[in-house]
Amino acid sequence: MLTQIIFRQGRTFLTDDECCMLNVKSFEELVSVSLSQAEWLLDRDIVRCTLELQQNLQYFDILPSCIKTVLVDMCFNIGITKLMKFKKTLGYISNGDYDKASHEILDSDYCSDVKGRALRNSIALSTGKFVELEVCKQMWNELKGRV
Repeated sequence: MLTQIIFRQGRTFLTDDECCMLNVKSFEELVSVSLSQAEWLLDRDIVRCTLELQQNLQYFDILPSCIKTVLVDMCFNIGITKLMKFKKTLGYISNGDYDKASHEILDSDYCSDVKGRALRNSIALSTGKFVELEVCKQMWNELKGRV
C-alpha cells in the first residue's frame, strides 16, 4: 500500500508537526528530505489514517485492498472529518457498490479540487486497480465522449 500511495502522490507535503520532527520551523525552510525521512513520515500518516478509518468505519478491515487504499488516500488528503461527510460514497462502499461510490466521488467538490487524484480514486473504486494518470485521462475522455 505504501508503494501505491508514493506512486500516486508524486510529491510529499509535510505538516508543521512533521517539519518540527525534522528540526525545521516551516515547510518553506525545508530544503530537502531524504527518501528514508519521507518514507518514515508517509508511513506514519498511512498508519494514522488507517487507524482513523478503522475507528470510524466498522467494515474497513473487510474491504478489498484497493478500496482500503482509496480510503486511506482520501483520508490523507482531506482528513477523516471531511471524509466522513461523504455519506453516500461511504454507504455505497459499505454495501459493496463500488461503481456507484466511484460516481459519487466524481460528483463532489473533492473532484473539483483534486481532479487527477479523484479520477484515479474513482477508477480504482470501479475497477479494483490503480492506473497511471495518463490512462485515467484517456478513460475520462472516452467517458465524456459517450455522454
